Amino acid sequence: MSETGSTLNLRTLKESDLPALTKLLNNRIIWMNLRDVIPFPYKLEDAQDWFKFVTANKHNLCLTIEVDGHICGIISLDFKPDVYRKAAEIGYWLGEGAWGKGLATEAVRQLTIYAFGKYDLNRIEARVFGWNLASKRVLEKVGYRHEGTIRNGVIKDGEVTDEWVMGILREEIT
Repeated sequence: MSETGSTLNLRTLKESDLPALTKLLNNRIIWMNLRDVIPFPYKLEDAQDWFKFVTANKHNLCLTIEVDGHICGIISLDFKPDVYRKAAEIGYWLGEGAWGKGLATEAVRQLTIYAFGKYDLNRIEARVFGWNLASKRVLEKVGYRHEGTIRNGVIKDGEVTDEWVMGILREEIT
């Protein structure tokens, strides 16, 4: 349950979600906080290519964030290989109309609890661009800690910024 009393559900991504997700993601403000693998402008063909990638990728769990039956974003886990195999990276985005309602915090909380219960993970981490204070705050509210700053580690749309590494350990989740 979110701060607004809305019912938030994380569910498996379906191909029928792609038109709604395309509409939400074709937003420059959201794009500025995502890695360059996501193009802008964002088209249905981009969503279809991405859907094929995530559904074929065994090292990724990608879920739709749905509120009161309406799609409002995506949340995912990227399971790390090799010596990092007890770790995963969480990533998420919400459509602009869903901001400021506690939905991202609830989605991160739900996926973090689920991931530690279902998978043999010691830690989950997130990487946040230095200008994205709202995302850093979402993670802090769930219990993620600022573990370090990679100074000038990101360039997005010609702008250089720091990258914050946020992390939570299995025993820290409440």
